[in-house]
Amino acid sequence: MSELGTHFEYKLHNLEELNELKNREQKLEKLHAMGGVEGFLRGVGVDEKVGIPQVELPELTDRIKEFGVNVYPEAPHSTLFELFLEALQDTTILILCFAAVVSLVLGIALPPKGEEQTAWIEGVAIIIAVLLVGSVTSINNYKQEKSFRNLNKRNQDIRVKVLRAGELTQISVFELTVGDICFLDTGSSVPADGLFIDGHEMRVDESVMTGESLTVKKDRDHPFMLSGCLVTEGLGSMVVTAVGKNSEWGKTLARLQVKHPETPLQESLADMAEMIGKAGLSVATVVLVILTIYWIVDCCSLSL
Repeated sequence: MSELGTHFEYKLHNLEELNELKNREQKLEKLHAMGGVEGFLRGVGVDEKVGIPQVELPELTDRIKEFGVNVYPEAPHSTLFELFLEALQDTTILILCFAAVVSLVLGIALPPKGEEQTAWIEGVAIIIAVLLVGSVTSINNYKQEKSFRNLNKRNQDIRVKVLRAGELTQISVFELTVGDICFLDTGSSVPADGLFIDGHEMRVDESVMTGESLTVKKDRDHPFMLSGCLVTEGLGSMVVTAVGKNSEWGKTLARLQVKHPETPLQESLADMAEMIGKAGLSVATVVLVILTIYWIVDCCSLSL
């Protein structure tokens, strides 16, 4: 435990226990056992009218080491090789691969007369075309996915009002840490889990976390603030109790661990590509049947 941790009036595991509890009554009991909001503030070395003291600024190394940073776990994303394999699963590409194999087999095993040395070229050319298409598609998809992640990160990088060293300032939401005193008003998104300190008629929409459609009034009897929720009325201040992966929203994201869903445009293009692929496969099947019949008739006529 760092020097910051050693002067806590309660151990770090007490804070972890508070964050782990789901039942509101149990959380209130645990909070009261810790001395209420005032006890929590003392425990994390913060004064309500000062915020994080000047002595810890600007690095906050010990505090971040103890409690982590306010960055949520990213959804897993595909590697370039995975996107390449995914591109090769397109229906049209699969048809081309089948055509390439058939062309190679026929070109090597049954080459036309006079073309014994070059009959394989067509099959190899199709394979090269498939690899080029797969490479270009996967690279474009990789760049788009990377751009989407960067754009999403910029959208999440909002400014929040906090009290540090007795001065009201604005910082990036990613710079928040446990003990920061945040000021929220109507329309603000709760940037991290916290405890209500003071305010006026504050109500919060917690439907994204609890599924409850009714807004919840926040006061000393209902002090728990959940990250990702929206302040619908009033204003007030809160002290941060958990950030990033340790917050309720961070734990939810960690449990989900899903890739970014396709956009409606991507879904429409995928459906269109599937339709084109099926139409191409149908035409190719008809052509193959016709050519097979023609080849059989031709072979029979030659034998006669």
